[in-house]
Amino acid sequence: MTYNLTDIQKDLLRSFVSAIRKNEIPEEFYIVWGVDGAFLHHKGSEGFKALNGVTKAKIEALQKHDLLLVRPNKTGSHDSVWNVSITALGYAAYDSDFKETEPDKDLGISEHTLLAYWKRGTVQDRLGMISFISFIFLIGYLTAKASFFSRAIDLVREVLP
Repeated sequence: MTYNLTDIQKDLLRSFVSAIRKNEIPEEFYIVWGVDGAFLHHKGSEGFKALNGVTKAKIEALQKHDLLLVRPNKTGSHDSVWNVSITALGYAAYDSDFKETEPDKDLGISEHTLLAYWKRGTVQDRLGMISFISFIFLIGYLTAKASFFSRAIDLVREVLP
């Protein structure tokens, strides 16, 4: 994966992931856009925390790289509240310190990304992963690509007990 991000954009993702892992904010939070800038809010919080220097462009850059999932909460004609969560790719980028890797030539994604998704996912996400892994087996069998099939077997051994 290649990240075309500025250091400031990477630092923004780092700050979100770090705060989540320290249980300072939940995995799903809100960014509220106001006249005075951006503010962070989440269920159970007491008020709003100013996000100095955070702009819509910075959040959209992270979203463009699939590191954040952003859903505007449209109220009236404005989209002043965004529901935000970190994606599996976002956690993988944080964990690898944005190490740029070459994408998997067979799947277009790396095993590291799949494992990060598995570790962070809900039960429903994991059921989807099992379906995806089954698909990998089918493709490996049908194409008879030994390396592809072998990698699929190794992946299943890593993620299933």
